[in-house]
Amino acid sequence: MAENVELAWGLPHNIKQNRIGKLFEEAEAGTLPYGAKRIYHSVTKDWITNEIFRRVEPDGRTMGEYWREEIETKLDLDVMIGFDEEGLERVFDVS
Repeated sequence: MAENVELAWGLPHNIKQNRIGKLFEEAEAGTLPYGAKRIYHSVTKDWITNEIFRRVEPDGRTMGEYWREEIETKLDLDVMIGFDEEGLERVFDVS
């Protein structure tokens, strides 16, 4: 993927507009370095997992929305999976 991903693309409404998913859909297969058979990246594997989840979840929710609506609020937890507009300030830039 040659395009830089912006933090706001991770907001649920942008995920549902397939902003990140489109990058994977349009990516061309490349060669793996050092003779590796597969590569799992700490960021992209979660994006791919979320895309699969969102596409099979009956209401089309992201993993973060599902977590907040079905688990976090019912158990009164403060664990963040994904983020929304309100949680954006809690996201740490690792670049």
